[in-house]
Amino acid sequence: SGISLTANGKVYAVGTPDSHIKFKAPSSAQFWNTIVVNNTSGTNTYQYCDFENGTNALDFHAASKNSISYCTFSNIVSYGVVFRESSINMVSYCTFQNGLYGIGMTAGAYIGVDINQTTKINNCSFSHCASHAIWGEAHGNAGRYSGSNYYWIWGQSAWLNVDVTDCIFDSVGIGCLFYAYGEQWN
Repeated sequence: SGISLTANGKVYAVGTPDSHIKFKAPSSAQFWNTIVVNNTSGTNTYQYCDFENGTNALDFHAASKNSISYCTFSNIVSYGVVFRESSINMVSYCTFQNGLYGIGMTAGAYIGVDINQTTKINNCSFSHCASHAIWGEAHGNAGRYSGSNYYWIWGQSAWLNVDVTDCIFDSVGIGCLFYAYGEQWN
């Protein structure tokens, strides 16, 4: 219960249609925490995997490319999949059921760094996602003038490029919700 796994390198977890890789706690009364994938180059691949009874199943932090296909996410307390920072992501033919969120995306720019995230979601099924099936947030800033040092700190941009096609939403709180906002840092 509460166990997390952190990968600081590329992950290749590929099962077969007849033999899925299972990530689950030993008992349905226990919940494992999350699988975090940090700062990777190359493509992280999860194919024919089942994620059951977790808090956040997959949490990608600055992982450059991520491909998730033919996976199931069931009884996940919070997110089935979260993509953070700049990345290129593909989620296809996956099932998300009985959780709070299905897929989350966040692109938050900070001083000196623009964030650009592209995510394609196709042929996925979302059922009984209590809050949002698909949620995204892009947060940029307008920059600021430093009066005491007489220079301008340039703003940074954050983009979410999301393509959702041929998905099914059944008994979800909200199907898709995206926020795009910015602020001036003082």
